[in-house]
Amino acid sequence: MGASSYGVGFADWTCRNSDHWIFEGSDLQDGDAIEGLVGWEFHGPPLKDDPSLVVLARGHVHTGGGEEKPEEYAATIYDGPQGNFVFNAGTCWWCVPLSTPPGAFQPNNARFQRDDARVRRITHNILRRMIEQEP
Repeated sequence: MGASSYGVGFADWTCRNSDHWIFEGSDLQDGDAIEGLVGWEFHGPPLKDDPSLVVLARGHVHTGGGEEKPEEYAATIYDGPQGNFVFNAGTCWWCVPLSTPPGAFQPNNARFQRDDARVRRITHNILRRMIEQEP
C-alpha cells in the first residue's frame, strides 16, 4: 500500500508534491488542504522503502474531539512491478466526496455537504492513467 494501516484518526488531506501528474487540473498547490478528507481509518508512516514512492499528502491526525495524535497519515503513489502504479489515498473516506450527494452515507465526524472537484479530478487522473497503461 505504500504506507501502514492504522485505526481511528481525522485530518485535512494536505497536498505535497503538487507538481506530480496526479494533481494535474486540480488547482491544488503544496500546503493546500481538502478539509476533513482523512477519516476513520488512515494510513501513514512507516512508508514503503521504494525509491519511486512519492508522498502526495501528509499531516498529523487528531481525535474526533480535535486533540492531536502523534500519528501521521500519508497518501502515496509508487511504481508497481509490471509498469503499473499503486495509489494509496491514506484515508477510507476518499470515495465519499466523489458524488452529489456525497457517498452512500455520512460517516461519523465527517461534514461532506457536496462533492469535491479536486477529489474528482485526482480520481479522474488516476483512472485515465490506468486506462492509458493497459496493454
